[in-house]
Amino acid sequence: MGQVFGHHLANGGAAVTFCVREPHLEEVGSGFSLYRLRTARRAPPPSRTSGFAAATLETGFGGVRFDQVWLTLPSPLPGGEWLSRMVSIAAGAIVVSLQPGPEDGAALRAAGIPESRLVRGLIGFIAYAAPLPGETLEGSGVAYWFPPGMPSGFWGARDGVEAVLAALRRGGLPAKRLADAKGVVFSTPVLMSLVASLEAAGWSARALGAGTRLATAAAASREAFAVLARSEGPVPLGPRLLARPWLMRWVLRAATWLAPFPLEAYLQRHFTKVGGQTRHLLERWMQRGREAGQPVEALSRLLAAGPSSGR
Repeated sequence: MGQVFGHHLANGGAAVTFCVREPHLEEVGSGFSLYRLRTARRAPPPSRTSGFAAATLETGFGGVRFDQVWLTLPSPLPGGEWLSRMVSIAAGAIVVSLQPGPEDGAALRAAGIPESRLVRGLIGFIAYAAPLPGETLEGSGVAYWFPPGMPSGFWGARDGVEAVLAALRRGGLPAKRLADAKGVVFSTPVLMSLVASLEAAGWSARALGAGTRLATAAAASREAFAVLARSEGPVPLGPRLLARPWLMRWVLRAATWLAPFPLEAYLQRHFTKVGGQTRHLLERWMQRGREAGQPVEALSRLLAAGPSSGR
């Protein structure tokens, strides 16, 4: 995700610096190979992108002042010393948080990022380390796809959102303002429940649709809705419609047909990598439900089925 955002921000004229672990400094310095996929299933040529600076939190950034700091880590954000150093680097900058967990924004505010500089984002594209099993490309790199009609969405500090949208649009990345976070907040349980159920089915869409796992995913989504409604208000119509087994099955089939890459292989690779995020969100909804005396049986079954705990 960071490579794709960095590439398009640079295309729009931004000077981009990557904050990475020390083993990746040389990789950033030599540049990246990106494959922008189209809906047609033809393998695209690689686009070589370079000219980025790189540093680590430990070595620092030489006093550079940033206009925007983008956080492309999975949820939950690391705390402690990591967060303190990041907040110091982001002094005066717009901070763009792309984590789906509701506590991440609160953690940033508690660490010293004021609401006036905080922008939350919903990633509207798919990106992965390519090639996937069954995929043919000219080499290795990061492949990404902008699904039609699904721009990345941003909400939060008004001036911050406008600056983020302007930077992305200059670089050719589809983006829009979201009026509020409700759609994102209530859509996340549907995605996480579906992913956890798909993992329990061995990452096979056919196996997922053959048993009762879709019914469990839908029930877990509705349990999470009830938990979230206590703080967020009524559940929007869209997520309520999505939390139905037959519609989940249809969406998965449609996505498999539309995606210009092996969808099951992508889901396995990506959500195994961020499995800690899936488990964290499911556990948080279950914990909050139990504290409120609400039903959480389906969430409990999903967790027992074993979403990956890797990070």
